[in-house]
Amino acid sequence: MTAADANSTSDMEKVLDGIGLFGFICLGLLVVLTACGNIIICVAILRNRRLRTSSNFLVINLAFGDILYSLSTLPLSMVLMCFRSKWPLGVAGNMFFDAVWFLFLVLSFLNIQVIALNRFIAITKPYTYRQSATKQRTVFLCFCIWLYAVALVFALSFSFRETDGKVYHFLILGKVYYTVLIFHAVFTFVSVPLLYLVIFHIAKKHKLEIIKQDAKATRNFYRELKATWTIGFVICLFLLVWSPFLTNQFVDFHDIYKGTWDKRNSVMCYITYCNGPANIFVYSIWNREIRQAILRLFGSAGNGAISSLTSKNMRSPGPGS
Repeated sequence: MTAADANSTSDMEKVLDGIGLFGFICLGLLVVLTACGNIIICVAILRNRRLRTSSNFLVINLAFGDILYSLSTLPLSMVLMCFRSKWPLGVAGNMFFDAVWFLFLVLSFLNIQVIALNRFIAITKPYTYRQSATKQRTVFLCFCIWLYAVALVFALSFSFRETDGKVYHFLILGKVYYTVLIFHAVFTFVSVPLLYLVIFHIAKKHKLEIIKQDAKATRNFYRELKATWTIGFVICLFLLVWSPFLTNQFVDFHDIYKGTWDKRNSVMCYITYCNGPANIFVYSIWNREIRQAILRLFGSAGNGAISSLTSKNMRSPGPGS
């Protein structure tokens, strides 16, 4: 047995022992919960005509990103947990892991910024919001978000560090990584809470004005305000989950800048992964329309299964026939 094989065996033994096994199982559960939970959110919104609004299209875009990262980044994180001393996927696997991880990091912060800006326009411009934020424009905006993130990561991939692929290394250059991190993550942590403070301050003024208008305008405003509260809880959860990771990036600045990605950084990443499956609970608890759509989705699935089973029993010949 070679030294590399011995290290690989040692890594597997650590994963299968105690805390390592618990972490490995948790990551596996996160894959299932994130993918299934966000698929449920997307299907529930798309099947309900009333929920197919421009703001919910942004929610679908966020959920779609969570689905993809749960099927790419999370499994690769499980591989890294098992094979920290000997990376089994080579140079290409190392580059792909860093690229998709960085892609979804950028996408997460971009989506939160755009969603908060959408809520700002909905509350501060209640009379013109529906005309300006159409579904077609929202879909095009989502496309632009993905195009920007993919183009950015693709361009940065040419500056990745060289590696032999035998051991995992963080390949993104330190100055590039921290420039993008500050531009997207730090800006989000500062701008989005301030934006929401302005939103609720203006909402109080508009609330008194719109109540004096017709009933339809009042209903539309309250609906957008309710959606703003729901998205506000989603944003608060997002900032809470990402705070330890972002803090650690600057605490371990020198190591990360040189390309060292230790276990503490990995643990901080695992905490951010919890944000994906948590969103379905936030939407279900704080948005009654989405909660009802999810319940109807499961109800129709259950009724379909029961009716299918009943029809099969009716068609099957009875005993003695």
